[in-house]
Amino acid sequence: MSPSPSTQRFLVYSWAFLSILVLPATLYGLWRQESSAPAYFLAMPSFLFLIFIGRWDLVSYGLRYLVIFAFLLLAWYKWGWVLPTLTVASLWYVWFLLSRPGPGPTVELQFPLYRGTFCVVQGGATSWVNRHHVSVSQRFALDVVALHRVGARAKGIYPSRLENYRIFGEKVYSPCEGIITAAVDHLPDMPPTQLDTKNIAGNYIVIRLNEKDICVGLAHLQQGSVSIKPGEHVQPGQLVARVGNSGNTTEPHLHIHAKRGGRPNSMLDGEGVPMSFGGRWFIRNSIVQSRLPPVQARCAGSRDQANR
Repeated sequence: MSPSPSTQRFLVYSWAFLSILVLPATLYGLWRQESSAPAYFLAMPSFLFLIFIGRWDLVSYGLRYLVIFAFLLLAWYKWGWVLPTLTVASLWYVWFLLSRPGPGPTVELQFPLYRGTFCVVQGGATSWVNRHHVSVSQRFALDVVALHRVGARAKGIYPSRLENYRIFGEKVYSPCEGIITAAVDHLPDMPPTQLDTKNIAGNYIVIRLNEKDICVGLAHLQQGSVSIKPGEHVQPGQLVARVGNSGNTTEPHLHIHAKRGGRPNSMLDGEGVPMSFGGRWFIRNSIVQSRLPPVQARCAGSRDQANR
């Protein structure tokens, strides 16, 4: 589920370097030029790539909005309203392409975290924004982290202490009503520099939705935190575990995906099913503001959103 620690560190520091230094330097270079239109169009692909593909949770999510504002302001200052209009149109078009939900029926779930600001770091129906998309069973999976007040997911860019990650130890609630078909709780939480490649999902829970051939899995849970057992019936909003860093993962996050078919006690088979939460389809860099406690209500099941 995760790249090697060395690859992960390289990606993390590369994204931080690009967002903190390279893009502001590019904006400054454009501002210094007398005629910025040609350079502006050359910079546009890099701008769109960083805005939509970049891991803004590594430094500060608010920086994403600041960069967009600076780019629009620079375009207006140098070229009037033409380039800002083209920039807004480009942002909308790329967002439209990336935010289309997966094909077929979408299972409606309740977001499994609350009391915080959460960021989707892997999610969507294309490998551009979701590295899980290459897997048949996990192609619509989400990886979620929590953000602290300055909009970053940890104290530091890549800290070695699990406690420095905002999401570590966060309570996880059942996203739907169903029967627990698997619950693993004994595996240790790994340091960010180590991977448990033998136990890919780490500590995990699988919930089979009532009267449906669909299972929802929650992975990389904290050791000793799983509060339910196989065979138990759970309601949406019921506390089931805490976020950890067990399994093949390079930093604390909550992994969630839905599948159809395969073994009911496994997260690594079957066919991936698109998920929505409160009617929202999440992609990388989607933000979830969750302030109210989860509601103990029946899961909405699945509904056809193929034409959304």
